[in-house]
Amino acid sequence: GLIRGEPYALDYEVPERTQVKIALRDIQGNTVRSFRDEVMEPGQYGVQWDGKDEEGEEVESGIYFYTVEVGIYHKVYKVLR
Repeated sequence: GLIRGEPYALDYEVPERTQVKIALRDIQGNTVRSFRDEVMEPGQYGVQWDGKDEEGEEVESGIYFYTVEVGIYHKVYKVLR
């Protein structure tokens, strides 16, 4: 799916206690912002991106991607800023 409009929210589910990694990447695959890299308990969670990079600087308009790794599962969501 396509995510557009601040706060660029993404909801996700963790089905069992497992490692979760969530990052926002640019079109070249560079990490713009990291949100999670930890073992998480089962449940429903969410992250919101405010349009800023790791240093708190606004990023350019364009296409970005949430990369979600929950255990062995990987999913990518397109973000239009």
